[in-house]
Amino acid sequence: MTQADLISPARFLARLPVNLSRVPRMLRGLYYTGIRNREKTLSLAWALERTSQQHPERPAVMDESRNLNYRQFNAWANRLAWSLKADGVKHGSVVAVMLENRLEQLALLAALAKLGAVGALINTTQRGKVLTHSLNLAKPSFFVIGEELVEAFAEVRGDVSGADQSCYWLADRDTLQDTGIAPSGWLNLAQRIVGQSETNLPDSQQVKLKDPCFYIYTSGTTGMPKASITSHGKWIKAYGGFGHAGLALQNTDVLYLTLPLYHSNAVTVSWGSVLAGGAALAVRRKFSASAFWKDVAYYNATCFGYIGELCRYLLNQPVCAEEKK
Repeated sequence: MTQADLISPARFLARLPVNLSRVPRMLRGLYYTGIRNREKTLSLAWALERTSQQHPERPAVMDESRNLNYRQFNAWANRLAWSLKADGVKHGSVVAVMLENRLEQLALLAALAKLGAVGALINTTQRGKVLTHSLNLAKPSFFVIGEELVEAFAEVRGDVSGADQSCYWLADRDTLQDTGIAPSGWLNLAQRIVGQSETNLPDSQQVKLKDPCFYIYTSGTTGMPKASITSHGKWIKAYGGFGHAGLALQNTDVLYLTLPLYHSNAVTVSWGSVLAGGAALAVRRKFSASAFWKDVAYYNATCFGYIGELCRYLLNQPVCAEEKK
């Protein structure tokens, strides 16, 4: 393409109908990114409930064996939220979250957002002193640990303040179908939500832009990890900027997520973009370069979350049939 092509009136006019159709989404995105009143009641919970109302039967989240629509996913998050609220989780409560990439984690984070609680997103690769440091740094009052990480948590539990109580366990399976049996000394969160209300909580209408949504940790390459505060305001900016003004996904799109859910790009940029358009989020437990294109084909993915070296890893893989398509 030449410079003349870039400034050609004919090319501009030819593309005008396409660009005009995007203007409403772009303006909406600019509105959300430009809000200055941090007392305004907007949040991840608001976005999920709005999308669930607009696209109740469209796919919301999926993995290799499950596909939940927005009505089902929002109802799951509500049951979790009502249960946690009954146990004392409230606005401002800090909840340590240790799960590998699973739909359970997305539902849990949505539930915490509905309560105005803060999810401390623990890096699932941390062990020993680093894990102890990260957990104590957040000063959580509650802990939600996946069965797949119980052993790692058990090694440091005695050194973590408050970890002798309020510890929830989630089985490493589809907990909507099988809650499993929690070990002694643990509360089975999947079991506790059975029979809880599926309606939206009034609490979510009180969550403000200024309120913390997540604690997201630095990698720890220059010392012990630090906890960065991601407010609902920052999340809404990603929802508006990337979701509406940028990607502008539709309810027929699927975003394939290869990043861990403790990563800021995963829970703000990727999830925010999905909720902005009523699209679906496809989650893989751990990134696999060799399975990437097979997953893209399986989920009919139209985009994916990219960061760092991911594309180089893909380029280094042998060409496969799915990639050619």
